[in-house]
Amino acid sequence: MSFIKALIYFTLFGLYFHALFEDWRRYLNDDVWRILKSRDHYMFGGRTKYLTFLDLNLQLFYFFFMTICTLCECFAIEITKLKRFCNFLFCSFAFPLGVFVFVSFWGIYFVDRELIWPKRIELIVPIYQNHIRHSLPMFGVLLDSFMSSKQYEISFLKGFIPLQIGIMCYSCWVIIIKYVTNVWAYGVLNVMTYSQLFVFYVALNILIGFLYLAGKKTNSILWKKSLKTQ
Repeated sequence: MSFIKALIYFTLFGLYFHALFEDWRRYLNDDVWRILKSRDHYMFGGRTKYLTFLDLNLQLFYFFFMTICTLCECFAIEITKLKRFCNFLFCSFAFPLGVFVFVSFWGIYFVDRELIWPKRIELIVPIYQNHIRHSLPMFGVLLDSFMSSKQYEISFLKGFIPLQIGIMCYSCWVIIIKYVTNVWAYGVLNVMTYSQLFVFYVALNILIGFLYLAGKKTNSILWKKSLKTQ
């Protein structure tokens, strides 16, 4: 069973690796920029201005570490510290951010796709890669929830504060990019007033807090019996 789990984790790692490899390959392709017509704005901050790109890297490293942990289980090798790190990474970052990327992207996409994924992007990014970027992050962590029990912090704040610090750092980075380029990283932000941006930011933080709790609740439902015995 551990070997099958390791194979699933490695497959997820491979999908994220493929998505990131293709992403950087397009980044170096001049023909891509002729289609997007946005290289000058894009150069500052590069791919790091997008939460999707940062989440792809997060999921990549998380599932790489989970592959190692599960393979070690196969050979009865104890790596407690790495398991604890993976548990922390999943609870405070991988699950809430993975689900958030899915909900926020597809929510805006179905309202007005031009604000977040203009149709011209499909000329250079295949549909399956779009789903690896924006759908797999949620389904991957949900699959992981079914396969492995997680140990969430009893205190909501203790588990959520690391995530909140990460969100604040990313928000500051997005503001810096706006200051330097005079263009928001996301088209949807360009059509908002400052008061609307504030409400939008607060709403997103509430949503992410809810997703953290949703991950904790999902884990407790799926692993109710095993958690009681621990």
